Amino acid sequence: MPRPAPVVIRRLVEGLRPQLEGSADARLVPELAEEALARGSSARRQRDAFARRGRLADVVDLLLAETRDCQWDRPADGPRPTGPRRPEEAGDVRTERRAALRRRGGGHRRRRPDGGDDA
Repeated sequence: MPRPAPVVIRRLVEGLRPQLEGSADARLVPELAEEALARGSSARRQRDAFARRGRLADVVDLLLAETRDCQWDRPADGPRPTGPRRPEEAGDVRTERRAALRRRGGGHRRRRPDGGDDA
């Protein structure tokens, strides 16, 4: 019988505790698991992004923003990823990319099927 993901993940982490003891991972793994559970699944965030305006481009923007914004800091007990900003704070990646290209004088224009430019 299927069980909720949070229950399964917490049991898995608890079962790994003896193997993790004595290493930096003893604190890191449970913390990262809880952060991931609090953030929710990528699939849920993608469905929410699509539901806002019904645009697949919003899903792509979300994925790009989350990928771009995932940074690593290195605390004393080892590397630790810091998750992406909240999706609604991430901004429109395409707009930011276009502006950066214009500032550098680069980029190219693509023709949309309706004849307009997509720059």
